[in-house]
Amino acid sequence: MTRRHVIIGAGHAGAAAAQELAKAAKSGALEAEIILVDADAGLPYERPSLSKEWLTADTFPESAPHDWAAGGIAFHGGRAAERIEAGSREVVLEGGDRLGYDRLLLCPGGMPRQLAVPGGEACHVLRTAADSRLLHAALRKGGHLAVIGAGVIGLETASSARKLGLEVTVIEAGERVMARSLPPEISALLQSRHEAAGVKFLFGAGITGVTTRADGRQVVALKDGSVLAADLLVAGIGFDADTALAAAAGLEIDRGIVVDGDGRTSVPGIYAAGDATVFPGPSGARQSWQTWQHARRHGAHVARRMAGLPSDYAPVHWFWTDQQGINLQVLGDPLGAGDSVLRGDPEGAQTRLYLEEGRIIGAVMIDQGRDTRPVTALIESGAVLEKGLLQDPSVQLRSLNARKAVHA
Repeated sequence: MTRRHVIIGAGHAGAAAAQELAKAAKSGALEAEIILVDADAGLPYERPSLSKEWLTADTFPESAPHDWAAGGIAFHGGRAAERIEAGSREVVLEGGDRLGYDRLLLCPGGMPRQLAVPGGEACHVLRTAADSRLLHAALRKGGHLAVIGAGVIGLETASSARKLGLEVTVIEAGERVMARSLPPEISALLQSRHEAAGVKFLFGAGITGVTTRADGRQVVALKDGSVLAADLLVAGIGFDADTALAAAAGLEIDRGIVVDGDGRTSVPGIYAAGDATVFPGPSGARQSWQTWQHARRHGAHVARRMAGLPSDYAPVHWFWTDQQGINLQVLGDPLGAGDSVLRGDPEGAQTRLYLEEGRIIGAVMIDQGRDTRPVTALIESGAVLEKGLLQDPSVQLRSLNARKAVHA
């Protein structure tokens, strides 16, 4: 019997899920009609590009249309899902049309946080191609850009703006850059690269309000009583899971849509995947990730489970960013370690391994992307490794993967 699988959200998770379900249908493992719905008619596109090469391109890129039908997927673009009626298993679309479903997958992603102070609506945010297009045009006017938040989005935007010749100041409430994901020594190195490129930082700086002057410039008022005038403001202050549709349908919410290891929500017939979910980690504790890798892999995993196919989901957390000419990749949990090992140049290309009781639990690679796979394998193995071997530059990390354990 052919079942209808409806996916709400055509971002990385939703697109990967649709493609995985289509693959299962083509192989004969699943008899399904696959429908993909999104309010954005222009999807899919690669979100990591929005704060980097799309901002710096001479002409803002146009997304190439994707032929969903060729893959056996019916795409309803430019149609927002207004509500879910779980009792009758229907999704009500903008305009009143109804889509019945046998299984529903929610991949709503999230929304960038707005600066919650008087005048905060003057700040650009960056989540969609439309956001990036607006910022692309605004940056071409030059002048002084104030970036609020020294996280990935804020720093990538600062890097892009400096390439375009703007004066850039980053305002951060904390004491260092990317403090939630980077150890202090990596934060310091990254900050020094930005400063060498001309970026200025204000740390420990809370914002009380934003006003617009008669000449159009924005004035940011800080808690210490000082002010900063800029031609353009960008807020990169975090992300909130988009749970409104799920919550209204009665799904369990805990900072995100709560799912089990297979992506099932608390309501029968409804699954969820990607950035908006809270899922069980290895210890059983709930966790959430907002990364390109997680969205794609989790979407594909949940789709396989919806199709009744075997699938496990226990990846090593990974994300990457390009800033000021360097590529930085982070694996696992470098903040939870009690010891570390440096391989490479402390001020340049390097791999830092973060250890707990001799086991690698996290790593940071700067312009050393080739180490990503072997380090991932070492984290997955849980091997206890001799620190001297890890420090020895003549020992290839990939050669350690074959060792069950090398005891100190």
